[in-house]
Amino acid sequence: MYSLIVTNLDDGMMPGDRMLESTDARLREYFAPNGSLDPTRLVGVPALVTPEISASESGVARVGCVRAVTAVRVGRGFDYKFSFDPYPEFLPIPSAEILSAANELGIAQDTRGGTYFGELHRNHWIVKDNDLIAGLTMRRAPMMPRVFTLKNHPADSSLVAVMMPFDASFSPIFAALTQVITSEGWSCKRADDIWINDAIIQDVVDLIGEARVVICDLTGKNPNVFYEAGIAHTMGKDVVLLTQSADDVPFDLRHLRYVSYLANDQGLNELQTKVAARLQTLMGVS
Repeated sequence: MYSLIVTNLDDGMMPGDRMLESTDARLREYFAPNGSLDPTRLVGVPALVTPEISASESGVARVGCVRAVTAVRVGRGFDYKFSFDPYPEFLPIPSAEILSAANELGIAQDTRGGTYFGELHRNHWIVKDNDLIAGLTMRRAPMMPRVFTLKNHPADSSLVAVMMPFDASFSPIFAALTQVITSEGWSCKRADDIWINDAIIQDVVDLIGEARVVICDLTGKNPNVFYEAGIAHTMGKDVVLLTQSADDVPFDLRHLRYVSYLANDQGLNELQTKVAARLQTLMGVS
């Protein structure tokens, strides 16, 4: 059993009238006893989160589980805000591979006029009575790197990992980030806080894999941070990009939003405000 969550929304919201759409009656009765959705029953269920897909569009899906679902009153009804933890051992999956595994995943297909109008073409939340992991691995073996090991452990829902140059000039920035992150009740680490493995890169990868959110400061075009940002993106992590100069953001990342800041007292105060707001969204805090 798994949740198929089709959404193009960045805020983790799903309209109430699209919850359990097309879900089998037996499963619907479990998740919505007496016709009223019990969002707590969706927590911990494996999930496939994917943008809408059509023949002319491409996207990337992620495999993980639903960590929290909260009802938000809208008018006379409810919409539902959810948070999602990707499984670190599953890399993001191109949309075309989801289409190729549709039969194994129990996803209805209907191609009309060259455009895909099946269950992946509309924003909604369906619970499927299929094995998500088995359905995917029948079509696709997880890609495993050779330079380091991706460990199979759940993410710490309160951990924020910070990737920045190991340079004394960044100490005030890390201090400011640590202050705001811990004040919100979360924990904060960067790679030089730990020494478990002989290889530094393994400690870095383990930290990224364990973290709920990864902050990457691109200031100075540091190649290590670029590499770590790439690892975090590949592992499907929510990444918050920071920079003191827009010129330091690589071309391949300029389509993503980033937080620009100045390294003075006022700038760091503003940085704390912006980072706190973004983390509250990503952590599912309303």
